[in-house]
Amino acid sequence: MPKPYPQEFRDDVVKVARSRPEGVTLEQVAADFGLHPMTSSKWLRQVAVDDGDRHGVVSGTQDRSPALLPVVEYPDHRQPA
Repeated sequence: MPKPYPQEFRDDVVKVARSRPEGVTLEQVAADFGLHPMTSSKWLRQVAVDDGDRHGVVSGTQDRSPALLPVVEYPDHRQPA
């Protein structure tokens, strides 16, 4: 199994991907960092969950009891589908 990427590297990829100029695709950003596009997409999706912008399991809580998981509040009474 390949060694996981360092958190600092992941953070850099997410920062660049989120601030990419219009017309620059996620595939181009991933290629610049030597990643598969799906890898960078998964990292972006997880950060959105961690920031509360998307429904999902927050990083670091996967091994906890479901009763201990944080409750994510959705603005304007939005609920995940």
